[in-house]
Amino acid sequence: LKPFWPKGTRKSARKAFQACIARNSTCAAMSAEHLSEEAQMALALKLSLEESQTHLGEHPQLYQEFRLPRSEASPEQVARVGGPPCVEVDIYGVEGTRPAAGALLQINTLDQFHSPTFRKSAEEFMSPNSTCGLFTMAHSIIVPKLLTQAVEDAVSTASGYLRLTRNELETLVSAKGGLRDVDVVLPELREAMRWLHESREKWIAGHAADFPWTTEHNAYLRAWVANYEISDWLCTRVLPGSAVHFVRYNQWPEHADATHEESVRIAKEERQYGGSRADGKEQISYADGDVLFWVDSSEVEKGAAATEGTCHEVKRTRSKRCASHWRAFRHDALNHSALAPMFFPVDLNGHFVFCLACELQSEEDSSAYEKSLVVFNTTSSRYLDWPSMTRTFDLAFLDSLDDGHPASSWTML
Repeated sequence: LKPFWPKGTRKSARKAFQACIARNSTCAAMSAEHLSEEAQMALALKLSLEESQTHLGEHPQLYQEFRLPRSEASPEQVARVGGPPCVEVDIYGVEGTRPAAGALLQINTLDQFHSPTFRKSAEEFMSPNSTCGLFTMAHSIIVPKLLTQAVEDAVSTASGYLRLTRNELETLVSAKGGLRDVDVVLPELREAMRWLHESREKWIAGHAADFPWTTEHNAYLRAWVANYEISDWLCTRVLPGSAVHFVRYNQWPEHADATHEESVRIAKEERQYGGSRADGKEQISYADGDVLFWVDSSEVEKGAAATEGTCHEVKRTRSKRCASHWRAFRHDALNHSALAPMFFPVDLNGHFVFCLACELQSEEDSSAYEKSLVVFNTTSSRYLDWPSMTRTFDLAFLDSLDDGHPASSWTML
């Protein structure tokens, strides 16, 4: 699950596995021939994580914040079939269109690697050692709830964007009742862990021949969260009134590396998005009509009960959208004065975050508001420069500079 390692990390992981065998007696006692490549890499990550625990702080709260104006973000270079590398065509559908003015704001909340706080739950449910996907699943439920509590009077612009004051944002991320409060986050995180464990055990039970060894069974349970699993969670858990739009990389070019259920799901859901990778090559190329990423939306049907107690019973709809579909969706929402999309889980191709799109009060001028993609992150690292972040900002604020031109024939959404 989630086997698509960033460039160069497969070789590094193999070296890490060998190094861990030399350092760790438990690992050395295990026969490496009984572990697949993915299981070896997962074990290497686990042992490396354990070695790093001594460097953790006393408390799980993180307080780093980073800001990047959208105008300073650089487009990603992508390879095009039959031509030289091309700067990604923006999602507005008109090559060269300038994106909306605004900024990306990353707020680090809780450290997902803080063992004293989270390890007991992770061990109970045999969860992945890297839990960013699980935190993102939990945040998809927690953030809409907290936002309803934090925003006293929901004010939206003509385009449907929520306006958020600085005080409301501080309440949202507070260590007392907000995203930095373990008592708020841990219950929903444990629910995500439980759901993931049960889902994977169900797959193993139906494909027992694929898991002849206990090591393979356990490695599968502890593998990184996959995109399809986050989507499945959203389809069953998204709250009434809180449509969530998961920004996913197109993983079809990596299908050959996928195993078990992920291989089946990629073939079923992402083959249509194209892209190719030559044998033995890491470079992915895209032809006309192929897409780099897509949006997987989950929302409760209109008129569904909005009470928390009916969360599991309400009917939800799932929509898969690439460039032209997203444009049509946003135009339709504007024509009906609907609230703009706010909640975006995002696949960074090796990490997951949860984002809130809003108009945020300026720190310099309390009467001014700026289009902002607020990124809630659970590590100490900065991710604002990653391509997925820029794309998500543009998706959220698509209508700001949409000039009505049709999407180009080659739109790398």
